Amino acid sequence: MRTEALSWIDAEVEYSTDGTTWVSCSEDTLSVAVEGGERATADTHTGDDTTPVVTFGPKGSLGVTVRGLYTCNAATDAVTVAQTAYDADTDLYFRWFPDGKVIGKPQYTTGASKVLGPVVPVGEFSSADAIAADIKVRTAKITQSTYATS
Repeated sequence: MRTEALSWIDAEVEYSTDGTTWVSCSEDTLSVAVEGGERATADTHTGDDTTPVVTFGPKGSLGVTVRGLYTCNAATDAVTVAQTAYDADTDLYFRWFPDGKVIGKPQYTTGASKVLGPVVPVGEFSSADAIAADIKVRTAKITQSTYATS
């Protein structure tokens, strides 16, 4: 029986505007979500069988949503950098380390991504929750690798 599991307590999230120089945004990041990437499929039926012939096509693009605190504190906050990338139509990259930025642990890195829409604060006026903003990007791939340098 399993007695241990990972939590996001040690996670690290970083962004980059060039895919080389990375800036931590963990202290302002609330969540990371991924959607899409499904492979296209087709079912074709022949005239003499009820079992389909299944063919496979290319993989779809991936959507990554990084939810961050809306702080307006610095030009290097991920929310501010993402809005700038959206306005300028420039690339933005993300990478995250679910078990911490530790040599030998897994990391996930997006390819060059475009911010899909304005990065604006969202939330309920009647809530005491911190104000957040969603950074939504689209990318062709997410690479899983093992972190090797610190």
